[in-house]
Amino acid sequence: MTLLEFLAKRSAGEISAREFLETCAARIESRNPEINALVSLDLDRAAQQADGYDRAHPPGSPGLPLGGVPVAVKDLYDVAGLPTLSGSWLAAGEPATRDAAAVAALRRLGAVFPGKAATSELGWRAETVTFRFGATRNPYNLSRGVGGSSGGSAAAVAAGMLPLALGSDGGGSMRIPAAYLGLAGYRASRGILPSLVPGSEAVAGLFAADLPSLARALDAFRSSPPAGDPDFIRQRPFFFSHFAAAPKLPNRVAVIRLRDGRPAHPEIDGALTVLAAELSDAGAEVIEAGGEFDGPWIELLESRYGAPIVAAIEAGREVEVDPALADLAERVSRLGPAGSARLAAAGRVLISRLVELAQRVDLILAPATLDLAPTDPEPVSYVPDPAGFTYQVSLANLAALSLPAGVDGGGVPFGLQLAVAPYQDPVLMRYAAYVAGLLPAVRPAADQSPARGSSGWE
Repeated sequence: MTLLEFLAKRSAGEISAREFLETCAARIESRNPEINALVSLDLDRAAQQADGYDRAHPPGSPGLPLGGVPVAVKDLYDVAGLPTLSGSWLAAGEPATRDAAAVAALRRLGAVFPGKAATSELGWRAETVTFRFGATRNPYNLSRGVGGSSGGSAAAVAAGMLPLALGSDGGGSMRIPAAYLGLAGYRASRGILPSLVPGSEAVAGLFAADLPSLARALDAFRSSPPAGDPDFIRQRPFFFSHFAAAPKLPNRVAVIRLRDGRPAHPEIDGALTVLAAELSDAGAEVIEAGGEFDGPWIELLESRYGAPIVAAIEAGREVEVDPALADLAERVSRLGPAGSARLAAAGRVLISRLVELAQRVDLILAPATLDLAPTDPEPVSYVPDPAGFTYQVSLANLAALSLPAGVDGGGVPFGLQLAVAPYQDPVLMRYAAYVAGLLPAVRPAADQSPARGSSGWE
């Protein structure tokens, strides 16, 4: 049951929050052991929350915007009463005493919290696999990965365990798993949505099973900013659902095919070619852009995001950590203050070049990832740059959204990324609604049995 279906049924008095939670709990019991999307559960506490909501707002009566909706929270962010483990043995595992700001915003909207969703260790790697919890498996094909770092949140929704999940996106952590799981993955311009924690470089995001449900959830989330949130921009109110329901053809589209001379996987590049041709046939001016996604973007990302992760490793115990973190720590240490300053100066040039392109066209169209979802992901098999087209958008603070664009030979989705100039988020939703109508439908993972590879997951 999608978010919109649940809200409609509860408004009609056909289902209670407790009944829906029990349906989700049964789905979690059935699917989570093989998918490993949720790493900590407290269904008893969630049932108490659902019962309390039903007493305050009986089914069929007016309620809160996300009243009784079960929401998984990415395990980088605190939920009162649950441990925050961040996919790492560095975490002590004590229950949090208060909610993170974004979680508190969702709680004010009536959400209930049955558990925490898997993430890569400390949220760094673009694949959800850790030494502490192992790999999160793709519900379309259990031999494949889900991307990251918000992979557990996305997989829980894609598998039909929950209708909504909180994630975050700093370099592509919403868009990458959405692409591999047949979902829409939205990265807001900074300040459009409530902050995860004050001053966070990453922005909050939500996963839902379909674009209308996502737009409805974003409308609610935007209406509940944390008190004193320094990053939340109080601009003219708008509703995502209004724009998502009004598709619009972009007039001028820039297509990005290469990243430092490398194209995306042929299946992804082929889908990009077809979509660009369809937009052109519909009347859009399509131009081939080049160079804006080239340059030392990954080094800039590491410099901007790496220091807190390096500090956590240095302050932690002698435990096994992801090789990606060890490599990051070495590179950041080698860079030093002078190197960081030089990189920041180069980054300002890169960012201005990309923002200028975004302001010159209506829409930037690119792959969501360079590669298809990985096969048999393991902590020791570290790929430094599996994405390739997402972190540039994040660093330039463009608004972006990945949409499912097809299914590969292994039955796993892949996606394309749409990006617009900073703070053009409403019109991004209009373009996304139009583009979604051109892309092939991807059957939800929740509606089919997953394929099983030949890696012991038979």
